[in-house]
Amino acid sequence: MLTIIFISLLTTCFVKINSLSFFFLFVLVNSGIPLWFRCFKGKHNPEAYSLDLIKQGISYCFNLFSDTNYHITFLADRWFTNTDILSFIQSIGAFFCIRAKSFFRFFYFDSNRSLVSKQLKDIHPHIHDSVVLNDVLFTRKLFKTNIVVSRSCVTGESWFLITNDVTSRAVRNYSYRFGSIESIFKSQKSNGFRLESTNTQKIEHFISLFTVMCIALLWLTIIGVDYNKNKHHYYLHIRDTRKHPNSAPFRLYSFFNLGLTIFNMCYYNHVDFVLKFSFVPYDV
Repeated sequence: MLTIIFISLLTTCFVKINSLSFFFLFVLVNSGIPLWFRCFKGKHNPEAYSLDLIKQGISYCFNLFSDTNYHITFLADRWFTNTDILSFIQSIGAFFCIRAKSFFRFFYFDSNRSLVSKQLKDIHPHIHDSVVLNDVLFTRKLFKTNIVVSRSCVTGESWFLITNDVTSRAVRNYSYRFGSIESIFKSQKSNGFRLESTNTQKIEHFISLFTVMCIALLWLTIIGVDYNKNKHHYYLHIRDTRKHPNSAPFRLYSFFNLGLTIFNMCYYNHVDFVLKFSFVPYDV
């Protein structure tokens, strides 16, 4: 079973306050569950980039699953390509798949046993296939790891992935970022809670707001999933799917937006319906 924990920095600009939030998510296919976060006042607060803080978040998330046999992989974008972070993740028995910037150097031994140095941008992936380099030495610290280079089919941009996990899964693992964290950010902001519109002036108030929002995000997602699985038990009629003659139905709403729609219908008394607080867990 694969458990993926994601690290990200979320910078949000408000009228009264600039906030930078450090975020860990548990990724379930195309949905994310918030696990741990810290908020800091200011868009470039150095405390948010502290190695000790990052290790604290990694340890907390890893220990949540310490009594399981889950395969835990930490994902992160290009802000976190630090060999101290990679070494720490590896030391606790977890895996990483982290994107690196193209100017990073790596080293390997050629056929003459001479140490060769190159930059990641010197690797040119094929259009439909990744380039895999096993057991190379990453950066001048000579951290031994694997490198997978793939070209994004959406943007055409190259992904330089650093991983100690199975290289054949690297691209698929990293792609979970886009189905989880980006959708979470969108739900927090323009597509849901509109967090950027808050008028709070104190970081303490914002932390409380962010905490409640994380709980609400999970609850509304569960409501959306439950409605999708048990429509015949609901006295609601929401057109959440569209059918095509030659293809399977597809959803018009994310599970979060479906749950938010049901909540708004109840909140504004559009329907006489009691929201649920106990659910059967579903694999979505």
